[in-house]
Amino acid sequence: MLKLSHHKIMQKGYVTHESKRHYVPGKWPREMKKAPAEVQAAYRLLVRKLLGDQTVTDVAEQMELTSELTITELVNRYLDFCEKNEDAKTYGTMRPVAKALVLFSPRIPAKDFGPLKLQEFRNRLIQTGYDRVKPSTGEVNHHEYTRSGINIIAKRVKSILRWAVTQELYPAEQLHALQAVLPLRRGRTEAPEAKEITQVPDEIINQTLPYLPLPIAAMVKIQRLTGMRPGEVCRLSMPEIDRTDPECWIYIPAKHKTAHLNKHRVVAFVSEAQGVLQPWLRDDDKPLFSPLEWMSERKRIMRDNRKSKVQPSQVDRSNANPLRTPGDSYNSHSYCRAIGRICASHNIPPWSPNQLRKRAAQRVLDTVGLDVTDAAALLGNDPAVARRFYLQAAKAKAKTVALAVEQGATAKNERPVK
Repeated sequence: MLKLSHHKIMQKGYVTHESKRHYVPGKWPREMKKAPAEVQAAYRLLVRKLLGDQTVTDVAEQMELTSELTITELVNRYLDFCEKNEDAKTYGTMRPVAKALVLFSPRIPAKDFGPLKLQEFRNRLIQTGYDRVKPSTGEVNHHEYTRSGINIIAKRVKSILRWAVTQELYPAEQLHALQAVLPLRRGRTEAPEAKEITQVPDEIINQTLPYLPLPIAAMVKIQRLTGMRPGEVCRLSMPEIDRTDPECWIYIPAKHKTAHLNKHRVVAFVSEAQGVLQPWLRDDDKPLFSPLEWMSERKRIMRDNRKSKVQPSQVDRSNANPLRTPGDSYNSHSYCRAIGRICASHNIPPWSPNQLRKRAAQRVLDTVGLDVTDAAALLGNDPAVARRFYLQAAKAKAKTVALAVEQGATAKNERPVK
């Protein structure tokens, strides 16, 4: 029997017959050890053709005619669409969801994935959890999916199937039925709750800043002052900064989280933020904060500060073919990792860039006369969304109302009886 082999780079199966390699139609993802059902079916047809079965002419065409579209094939088509038409972040976000969905039900026809299957899929996530490998050590840590995390995954599964409806790969009435599946509710599921992400105190930020690379430190200061998203501060460039008003520069990023909803993001840089940005201004349209340029500058500083004489063999010790080279700009992941490494190496409580947004929001709420609506304007959030996430504002409002009611009742009881 001819053996089915896996070409992981091409993500295809193949059969070697008479010293010639024949590829099997269909995609076989590199992370899957066992071939998907449609690849196995195509493999059996190909073997019949290679062994002389005259009834098999075109394997790919016959597969289209004789097999139903499975969840695996649907997901692979969606990922191909994302890779060609969406940004890298969307592809990276949807790929783990697609993998979890394929591992759950690789062989069932896509049209049979309905409300019951979605609920079964959520229960499987609760029971199994997921493993995360630490790149530096290879250590594998097991984690549980949280209630909110499972709700996000289920929402993204519906997004995949919504795209499939537009391509006539999935029945619209089945998608309509999936909308009836409500998200998991707090206290009514076995899935654990996610830990609340709180603001990072100024003491910890100030403790971290001296150890950070200069561009990362400037990014932290800007984000703390303006409440920008990590991706927005990473992509900060000169063409998008309007400096016509010297008192207040305006940054309007072309690319941001809600750009696809035709919403504009406006960030104001006043005197303190301008002072942080001033040393990093440049004449071209590249991002202000570049890891590639910082590494070159860092090496130059180390050379200038060297006290001993440089040996001829050590004038240039750079690797001619490095495995990894710094990019022209940071991204939200490299930005977060840089802060995490510094915190770990100096025994500082760990924190992430998104906590700086909460700190910026709290500064707004601590200002007399400003409320959650003003904080939402600073962060670029919808006010309704901001009210859900900033519990501190709700606590302050509840305290103000309770004290006002108590003072009113006390004043009423102290009125003299006529």
